[in-house]
Amino acid sequence: MASGLGFLRRCGDRGATVVEYALVLSLLAGGSLAVVGAVTEPAVSSVQRQALCVGERPASAGCTGSAEAQP
Repeated sequence: MASGLGFLRRCGDRGATVVEYALVLSLLAGGSLAVVGAVTEPAVSSVQRQALCVGERPASAGCTGSAEAQP
């Protein structure tokens, strides 16, 4: 067989092997973790910035949404 995984297959069998299923599953899991990390990073920095603004009294000019900044 030309395939490197051919020894795991029976002659004439066209189905995927357990190794191939595991590879696809690991790629999906890794991609999902990367997407979750990319999505949560801006949210985490925003929450940290807001926490600093809440803890800072009186609020500095850089803090948006503070009582002093609203008309």
